Amino acid sequence: MSTNLDPVSSRAPRPSLPGVCNDVPALLAFEAPYLAEKLVKRGVAADEAEAVALFQEVKKYLVLSALHASRAIPMFSRRVDEAWHQFVLFTREYAAFSRTFFGRFVHHHPREAALGRAPGDEEPMSLPEFAAHYAALFGDLSPLWQDACGLRLSTHLARRRWGKPMVVRRTEHAAELVLLRKPPMVLCAVPFRAEAALTFAIETPAFYVRELPGLGAEERLSLAASLVHLEVLDVSP
Repeated sequence: MSTNLDPVSSRAPRPSLPGVCNDVPALLAFEAPYLAEKLVKRGVAADEAEAVALFQEVKKYLVLSALHASRAIPMFSRRVDEAWHQFVLFTREYAAFSRTFFGRFVHHHPREAALGRAPGDEEPMSLPEFAAHYAALFGDLSPLWQDACGLRLSTHLARRRWGKPMVVRRTEHAAELVLLRKPPMVLCAVPFRAEAALTFAIETPAFYVRELPGLGAEERLSLAASLVHLEVLDVSP
């Protein structure tokens, strides 16, 4: 699914943020066609336009992380995180980019790293807080931050660890996904025709959306999007 987004927000960003970024408009205008090509080749983006848009979100995330350096900002999107990771692998280009716009090398922290904190640290920034800070500089939060919105049949998914087992059980009218805690929690319910696909999704460590059994293309995408939204599944490189 292609995401046709204007790579530069309609809101005019501040020319500079002293001590954070030397030139925000120049940062947002910075292009990395070699990165866009790689993101498409690896299946992170559907096409060049989506790859460019993902890179825009990486740059905005870096600005916000530098601006709010006293707080950990989780990487809320695996696809944006993967775009950042792939950029870092172009070591010479990434180092020059970091020095030009931030005056230092900006290290890549894996998505999970920002979730851990030492005693006394502030709580990591929540997604609503992130969206508010994002809006203050760049306008409305891009839908690319919602991984569930960018799924394709070729998207690779991985089961997320919850610490508690999940089961699929039948009721009179539907198949339910239940988290086995006390008391049990029903995460979602699907028609019986999707029961096999739901069971497959929670029992298979990693798979492609197209592999969900017994459903048509749109139903596979819909079920996968629901499970990503519920954080049962993650988009995986």
